[in-house]
Amino acid sequence: MLRTGVIALILALASLSYGYGEEQGESYEHMLRVLLEQKSPEQAERLAKVKLDEQARRALTANLDAVSALLNSEADSLVYWTAILLGNMGPEAKAAVPALIAVLERKVPDYVSKSCTSGVYLALDAIDAEWIKRKDVSRKIRDDHALHSK
Repeated sequence: MLRTGVIALILALASLSYGYGEEQGESYEHMLRVLLEQKSPEQAERLAKVKLDEQARRALTANLDAVSALLNSEADSLVYWTAILLGNMGPEAKAAVPALIAVLERKVPDYVSKSCTSGVYLALDAIDAEWIKRKDVSRKIRDDHALHSK
């Protein structure tokens, strides 16, 4: 229970209520299109820091497969911020869980990618607290997650 509360706090801090960029006339949908076209870690970070309102949630839900595909990037910073963005959606991003687990399969125990995998663990815990019990989670990931959980 404490772990879930800490995860919620971390995700809340990561997504402090930054505006979409209304001052520049940017809508969330526009910012999301830019992310999907440019695959920019900076744009993913910007979106991950936006407090999700109903409009943003609809845009993300409609583009969940495309956003999840960004997890295949070799750029750890893009993977990290995409995972945080998905985690901010909570259970609405449940369809992204297999893609997040696939990141861990590729990245664990690559210690260069430690912050990337930390973001993925945060996202998975925020989306589905029971994800570790899934049959498609390997022993390697279970062991690594146990180390992160302590």
